[in-house]
Amino acid sequence: MNSTEFRKAFHVNENVGEYVTTNKNIIYNYVSQIESSAWIYDIFPKYGYKMMHVMGDSDGILSLPGAWKWLKDRKFKVKTEWTPWLNRNQQLVGYVKEF
Repeated sequence: MNSTEFRKAFHVNENVGEYVTTNKNIIYNYVSQIESSAWIYDIFPKYGYKMMHVMGDSDGILSLPGAWKWLKDRKFKVKTEWTPWLNRNQQLVGYVKEF
């Protein structure tokens, strides 16, 4: 991500320093485990916490179809159907569905 080609392609300002990972131990010592964090989604709301799950159309760990299946299996109630997500300039940047 620090290559000249990458920085140019992503319009990274020249004044921005190099990208540095904060903890290489996380990257090099990552261990995949069977259990997931699904249990926390039942606990957080009981204590008034709000959560936001952000995911694009391509993810090496969690696929979009897998995420939709997970949401369906959790039987969350839909609070708001799909609505446009606009940035400060009122440009469409995506869509949001709130559960």
